[in-house]
Amino acid sequence: MKVIPFNPGKRILEKAKAYIKAPYLVTEKPDHAVPAILRALPYAGTPLKQRLILLIGGIARDVVAWSLFEICTDPEESEEVRHMSAIQLSLTLSRLNLPALRNRLMEILQNADPELRNHAAIALGWQKNVEAIPALTRLLSDPDAQVHQSAATALADIGEPLTFDTLRERLATASSDLKRAILYNLWRFSTRRKDAESVYLDHLEDSNEQTRYDALVLLGTVSHPARHLGVYEKALDSSNPMARVLALNRLAKVDAGDLKRFESKIRKLSLDVDSQVREAALKLLARSMDMQGPRPFLKPVKR
Repeated sequence: MKVIPFNPGKRILEKAKAYIKAPYLVTEKPDHAVPAILRALPYAGTPLKQRLILLIGGIARDVVAWSLFEICTDPEESEEVRHMSAIQLSLTLSRLNLPALRNRLMEILQNADPELRNHAAIALGWQKNVEAIPALTRLLSDPDAQVHQSAATALADIGEPLTFDTLRERLATASSDLKRAILYNLWRFSTRRKDAESVYLDHLEDSNEQTRYDALVLLGTVSHPARHLGVYEKALDSSNPMARVLALNRLAKVDAGDLKRFESKIRKLSLDVDSQVREAALKLLARSMDMQGPRPFLKPVKR
């Protein structure tokens, strides 16, 4: 008689996988779903573990928060799983009152391991978690690029309006990667959109080409293109083809009357050396013709 070895992990995983097929059951029957998923996590490989973590992230239960904390601080776990756990831990903590766990995370911000500091910073970034602001602000000076970028993002996640000023002031001395992280988070302060607009306009004159392009991209998150026609007209002459494409795409959102002033430049860009620029210019020309009616807009351009 052949003996079939008992494999408890297989049965546990099958039960957890059922919730992947019917995720609504996790919120409808958390008393059954959460324990089943938590039991399965030690047996799951990285892809499955990530999917299971997504299922329980945000469930307002202490056991979920502490389990996610253990995963994101476990050096034996893969980076992908730890990162996912930190994100879901932040979501979960936003729905709980667990000062002990928050304090543990803030202690880890001083750990010698940059991966631990990074995951702790991510986990602390939930709305109105003002107690973490001083510690995260100090982390903006962290020597590890990923850590100080995560700190900037976490501060924006918390969303305290005065933190906007802290981040804006740091731009003057920030490294290029921290500057980029800050710029990409300023628009998220909903009560400071006009201030963010001013910052992005200032950085259109930055000496770094990537920063100028980032500022152009981000300007569109806080203002309509019609407010800054001069900015986009200048961008049409940029040496950066991505900036030219972006300007053309933004101008597609303005009225036909405003487009008329760009007619000559757009026609020239329809012959640009960059294929994406040509495509964007031709689309804009076609749209302009539709808006204005038949007219000799696509006349030949002398090379």
